[in-house]
Amino acid sequence: MKREELLKKAFELGPPLAAARAITSPKGKGRDSVQVILLEEKEEIESLLKKVEELGEREEDPRPIFLRDAQTIRKNNCLILLFYSENEPLGLNCGFCTKNCDAATKKEVFCAFSLLDLGISLGSAVSLLSQMGFDNRIQYTLGKAAVDLGIVPKNSACLGVPVSLSSKNPFFDRFWW
Repeated sequence: MKREELLKKAFELGPPLAAARAITSPKGKGRDSVQVILLEEKEEIESLLKKVEELGEREEDPRPIFLRDAQTIRKNNCLILLFYSENEPLGLNCGFCTKNCDAATKKEVFCAFSLLDLGISLGSAVSLLSQMGFDNRIQYTLGKAAVDLGIVPKNSACLGVPVSLSSKNPFFDRFWW
């Protein structure tokens, strides 16, 4: 089997397994609150990256990190989006979100436990990707663009994970300009 075939087979297995790992990771109260979208189509990825660039080029508030991420991500074959959109708190009134469960229900804040669930899911996914030899990074820039484009619900906390298989990690030499 040639290199191109090996990489294609790896991409058929790795990112979907990482997405499954995110879905099955431990969650507070066992709730299935974290959602996962795997973007593999070049057109979908390019549309998202154009939005990332647009967010980076805003005249009133330019953000070079968005431009850097869009440039780096174009070298990838797929993106995983993980998000939390339901805002049903655990009902503990623990104050961990700095408010109470009523505020989370009214979408004034995210339930801290739900955000922790998102973090655990992200960690589970990127850990598996790394163990399988895939280069990846957790990036908020992708999440912001996904929310703005309506790929995920507007009230979502979303983060993206670009996935790469190459002889050089595209996320290693990322420069600020």
